[in-house]
Amino acid sequence: MVMERAHRRLLCPAALAMLLACTSVGFLQAARQSPPAKPKTTAESSAGQQAASALNTRSERSSILRTTHIFIHDGWHVKVAPDGPVPADTPAPRASLPARVPGHVHVDLMRAGVLEDPYYRLQERDAAWVDETDWTYETTFHVDDPAPSHAYLVFHGLDTIAEIALNGEPLGRTDNMFVPYEFPVDGKLRVGENKLQVVFRSAPRVGRERLEQWLASGEFDRASVAKRMEDRSFVRKAQYMYGWDWGPRLVSCGIWKPVELMAVPVARLLDWRCDVEFTPQGPAVIHLRVFLESAPQASDTPLTLRAALPAVGNVEDGFMEAAVTPASAPVPTGEGRQSVDLELRVDQPQRWQPVGRSDRLPALYQLDLSLLDGEEVIDQITAHIGLRTIELVRQPDADGKGESFKFRVNGEDLFAKGANWIPADSFPGRLTNDDCTPATEEALASRVHDLLLAARRAGMNMVRVWGGGLYESDHFYNLCDQLGLLVWQDFTYACGLYPDEGEYAEAARAEAVAAVRRLRVHPSLALWCGNNECQMIFGASDRLWGEKLYDEVLPAVVAAEDPGRPYWPGSPWGGEEPGSQDFGNSHAWNV
Repeated sequence: MVMERAHRRLLCPAALAMLLACTSVGFLQAARQSPPAKPKTTAESSAGQQAASALNTRSERSSILRTTHIFIHDGWHVKVAPDGPVPADTPAPRASLPARVPGHVHVDLMRAGVLEDPYYRLQERDAAWVDETDWTYETTFHVDDPAPSHAYLVFHGLDTIAEIALNGEPLGRTDNMFVPYEFPVDGKLRVGENKLQVVFRSAPRVGRERLEQWLASGEFDRASVAKRMEDRSFVRKAQYMYGWDWGPRLVSCGIWKPVELMAVPVARLLDWRCDVEFTPQGPAVIHLRVFLESAPQASDTPLTLRAALPAVGNVEDGFMEAAVTPASAPVPTGEGRQSVDLELRVDQPQRWQPVGRSDRLPALYQLDLSLLDGEEVIDQITAHIGLRTIELVRQPDADGKGESFKFRVNGEDLFAKGANWIPADSFPGRLTNDDCTPATEEALASRVHDLLLAARRAGMNMVRVWGGGLYESDHFYNLCDQLGLLVWQDFTYACGLYPDEGEYAEAARAEAVAAVRRLRVHPSLALWCGNNECQMIFGASDRLWGEKLYDEVLPAVVAAEDPGRPYWPGSPWGGEEPGSQDFGNSHAWNV
């Protein structure tokens, strides 16, 4: 099979860029024969020293200006939080234990021998006390003199209700597993050793408290709503962790994504979006909108943004020069979030195609975004984009009884074939979320890769990321881009009622913005969907709690942040009742 040759060569964007650089530069340089060296004159030696000095000066200036990222993954320990309740008659450890970051408390306890594997038989019941306990994670990290200016501590994923302190000083609180958090640490970092602490509160306990508070304050039939509203609806974390018909109840907590110290001396790139226009004459125009932020002390610094498409290809056939002229534009001065628009013209575009359109992997273009202060690159993003169009086609049926529900990719109708994707592990932090970094658990190192590859081999061309799970890792969507697998992406609401007003609506909006900005750049992403089965299960209620999220908050975010992608309120949804056989999509339980 074609994919057998590509099985172990699917790479992350950074690895693809490295491979391309080696192919186009390093191998050519290695092949050249250098002439024998001749003795240098005094003048040549002096000139060489001056050139080296100038080069070192430029290098030092570049390192001073450049945005830096230092990951804080070593030296972590976990212990029972001293100010939290501990259920009686449990094997809760009295001392701190070594912990892995990214990771989860259950896995740390298993590694220390405190817990047996909760996957085995009914041993998840013996681990229930862990979810009712508060846990403290701590580490130390070193900062050189001078301490970096305009620095942040960035937590890419905290699960879930956490309090963060640096050197004993509170930094803030977090309340959403799916949202990255960053905290300014200017004036709080110490030269030398710094102590970082994250305290996690019990998600089930906090959820129960919030449910009771919400029920007590609402103007509705408390008894009726209380029967159908659950504590998990009040904690924004993966809903499957509370137990599902396919998996155990392991609510857990932990630092499940990377932690880093980021310093921004001048400015940084934030996120970007990409829209493709195929012109009648043949060329494709790529419309880029890139978002960035200047440090306050450098908000008047003149900067330039440059975009380039140096290569096109795939990991099976290799990459070649794309012959696309780069584009650049000045960056607006000032503080806060700024945007810059750029256009790239591709004269002979190679379209990204889903599985089944070709026996080859789809074409991807390498995109380099560079932020420059003069000639110095101070921040950079390397990614891979696909050129394609996608539509959700809804047209009246010929018999007048319903309407179509189908995807059209690159102007051609697609018969969607696929399956639901649930998280590949109850503890997603122990999966390899970036194929450029070592796995924390060797047995799980290639699980996501192998499952998606199996989907392609089975003839699937779409996977649906189920709403009871996660917004998956960058690794997952990069693999879908490379394999030609389209993604139907649910927002993370499933089989429940959800508060949808006030602070809960604002939290849903912030979560959706974070998810859409991260994922909208992927050609594999086909559709945003409001939830899994909430309308189907609870649609007959007098008040469908959550409806304002699916009908107002979420579609507004998609319209503002990813207007070229279709949005669908729920799955199933369509017609007078969810699950109609004539309108929208349905879930077939009789298969």
